Amino acid sequence: MNLFNKAVVSTMPMIPKALVGKIASRYVAGEQLSDAIAEVQNINKEGGLATLDILGEYSKNEAQAEQTVNSYKEILTTISDEGVDSNISIKPTALGLKMGYDVCFRNVRSIVKEAAMLNNFVRIDMEDHGCTDDTLRMYYELRKEFDSIGSINVPNDKYWGASTQRSNKFFNIGKILVNISIIKSIAIIKRSAAIVHNKDKLINNKVSKAIIRASDEVIKGKLDENFPLKVWQTGSGTQTNMNVNEVIANRAIEILGGKKGSKKPVHPNDHVNKSQSTNDVFPTAMHISVAQ
Repeated sequence: MNLFNKAVVSTMPMIPKALVGKIASRYVAGEQLSDAIAEVQNINKEGGLATLDILGEYSKNEAQAEQTVNSYKEILTTISDEGVDSNISIKPTALGLKMGYDVCFRNVRSIVKEAAMLNNFVRIDMEDHGCTDDTLRMYYELRKEFDSIGSINVPNDKYWGASTQRSNKFFNIGKILVNISIIKSIAIIKRSAAIVHNKDKLINNKVSKAIIRASDEVIKGKLDENFPLKVWQTGSGTQTNMNVNEVIANRAIEILGGKKGSKKPVHPNDHVNKSQSTNDVFPTAMHISVAQ
């Protein structure tokens, strides 16, 4: 903590609470969780999303850090119970980072695990430069175990996954869908890649056959209702490529007797999209579509 921040922290207790509250009221949803939830509900009504956090940092001891963990879990549970559209933001120092990396990691993981169970996600704040390396290390370790982008609800009767659902939610622009000829052309590429990968022993025979069968169903138009994305997207068509990857993967999983969304034994990236890039897939699909 630099000298200016130390000066601010040391003088804050001398400022009358009434004055602090008046100054901070514009930026603070409320002192009670119920106040914050009410503000989130107002934001949601206006079409906005919210992030909730607990003010304060630098827990003095492990007990205080654990209390912060429990408070965040309470927020996550309340968000779920009230059905509001909000996630949470946490500060590593409030969860014990200055007491040791292992203490903080255990606390942050506990919160992230709770968020995953409740189909929510966690933002990890970047604090002062002295915390940067440990914060990034924590993020990368947790990313191996949890979805770094967060969970999102996907309709049970559809074969697409989280990437498609996010695009469908955040880029729901206009009424023009990606032409089904492009979708079928991408499926031809996925089918061809599965054949080659099996031949080169990069994926096993069982997974390859399931991908080929699922791709054939896309090509024949049997899964047309699973491609909801509009033409207005970011990047080079990555969302559409992932839409096809997810549909083929989930259908292949189903063919093999697995559970949709589990990414086992067929993964949309590691198997269906193996050795491919959207920058190659999409132009190739355009050529195939024109040729057909």
